[in-house]
Amino acid sequence: PETTLPYLRTGGTAEVTLDAMPGRNLSGVIRKIIPVTEGQDRSVRLRISLPRVPEAVVGGFARATVRGSSGDAKLAVPRQALITDDGTTKVYVYDGGKVQLRTVRAATGSGEWVEIQSGLRDGERVVTGGVEALADGLQVRVVSRLASVTAPAE
Repeated sequence: PETTLPYLRTGGTAEVTLDAMPGRNLSGVIRKIIPVTEGQDRSVRLRISLPRVPEAVVGGFARATVRGSSGDAKLAVPRQALITDDGTTKVYVYDGGKVQLRTVRAATGSGEWVEIQSGLRDGERVVTGGVEALADGLQVRVVSRLASVTAPAE
């Protein structure tokens, strides 16, 4: 589920078992993290690089175990929620049918999730899509689930 996103990172390791090779585990490396939105379901797809193995079947089914690092809990938001203008970083917070433009202090980093160091409280909901079409105080209707996230930053 998308709640695992803050714990995943490109370059992280995964233990993979292929149906074509029962009982044998392969060590892989997370190559790409792909958040997926389909209807009300929000999930995560991973691209994992594996060593070449002659017995492997291309397109076959695999199961992966990924161990992320939780570290100390930190407040983080998806990078696409951030709006940067003249050196100031802001997010739209959804509250009671309206959005509020809020200045935040974000940590530096290059991951898909960004730690928010100040300006946002745990449990507040931020808008992650269509932020360029919003204005402070605008009444909005939620068309997909919003996430409240407390998670470690990268």
